[in-house]
Amino acid sequence: MRSDDDLLGPLCVLYLVHALPPIELTGPPLAAYECATSAANRGWTTTVVSADPSVTAWGDVRRSRELGEWFTRVAVPLTEEGTSTVPAPATGRDRKGPATRFFVEILRRTRPDLVHVIDDTHLPSDWPELAGEAGIPVVRKVTSTDEMAALYAEVVKSQPLARAKRLGTRPLLHRRR
Repeated sequence: MRSDDDLLGPLCVLYLVHALPPIELTGPPLAAYECATSAANRGWTTTVVSADPSVTAWGDVRRSRELGEWFTRVAVPLTEEGTSTVPAPATGRDRKGPATRFFVEILRRTRPDLVHVIDDTHLPSDWPELAGEAGIPVVRKVTSTDEMAALYAEVVKSQPLARAKRLGTRPLLHRRR
């Protein structure tokens, strides 16, 4: 998080998406690429975490920057060959799993002002919550009805107002009148 002295400097944004081009050329990966490019072109420090089939273990997580890009890519492993599924994180009772350790470390190293979740259907579901617990605002872009249903179920299950207050967010709960 920024101190009051840093408020006028460039932002630092951490994007989460299940894949990036050229690995996948569909809606969320293309949206993440465009968001990251736009943020980096504004002079913001920009990092995108995404699953990559060439990364086989958490010890092999790879940082890179493609020719002509001004943002940093961080490639994380897949669980199954040919899928974009990242290994499930440790549970809330055991935060020592490799995915959780990785995410806590990337938050510490990049010190983002904002975590923007473009698509986390194939990333550990507790990463946005870990960012919120660290005091980092989280923005979520809902790109499918499956994501909306999962978010709605999570909010209903977790006593939305108390949980939202604890995380510093507003609950996602819309009722028809």
